[in-house]
Amino acid sequence: MNWEKIVEQIPTAIEKVRTDYVLNNMIIKDDIFGILEKHCTVVYYPTENEINCGFHTKRFVKDKLEDFVYINTAKTVAEQVFAAAHELGHVWGVLPKCGS
Repeated sequence: MNWEKIVEQIPTAIEKVRTDYVLNNMIIKDDIFGILEKHCTVVYYPTENEINCGFHTKRFVKDKLEDFVYINTAKTVAEQVFAAAHELGHVWGVLPKCGS
């Protein structure tokens, strides 16, 4: 994987997201949950004793493969925002599938 090329594309990708979603805030973290919810089904769940902040999966719904993201609301807001952004990378196919 060519990380330098990916890093070079980040500013363009951020500007496209800002344009496509007419974000109210200059900081995408303030809008990440809304962006995520436009691209998949998001399930918010509170589990105190879980190490995961969130995860992504694909499931068939009526013969169509759909994305689902789970966000652990027992974690701090910062951890939830990071998890949402990370899982959005999987939904968009930017990040490879994680081993865990």
